[in-house]
Amino acid sequence: MQPLYLTIDDPQHAQNRIKEVFGFDSKVLLGVIEDGFAARNETTNNHPKIYGGYRHFAEGTAFLRERLLPKGYSKYTQGNSEWVHNEKKGILISFMAGNASVGMKGQTPSNTDGLKAEKVARNRNPKGSMFSRIANAQLHGDMLTLHSGIDTWCWVLMYY
Repeated sequence: MQPLYLTIDDPQHAQNRIKEVFGFDSKVLLGVIEDGFAARNETTNNHPKIYGGYRHFAEGTAFLRERLLPKGYSKYTQGNSEWVHNEKKGILISFMAGNASVGMKGQTPSNTDGLKAEKVARNRNPKGSMFSRIANAQLHGDMLTLHSGIDTWCWVLMYY
């Protein structure tokens, strides 16, 4: 269904939908992103080159969990794919880096191989088969407008 590629770019609409779908204020997610960047910025030229990016991901995942566990979410790990899970709401959330189109108005969010074009908002690095298996389970429904038979929706808090 095409609405899977819908981008909500009106700030008030986005805030309302985050509250409605996830049960918390959008400031929670902004705090996770800001704290992840702060952790990355604490690395130095003496750290291994890849450490800043890995630390950003690892600390961002921890910050996401720390903020959402008190709100009814739990840690969820399958394979090496890290998430927070709210079983009651049927939500999984992961944290990862995106490309330069993430967060830009008019972009099409996608993880589809056929849409790996310029100006397509997507993750920066290919994800493994476990992430794909978890995320692709939902692709036969419309997570924004319809209630379907899917019992868990996967979301990604993506930063650039």
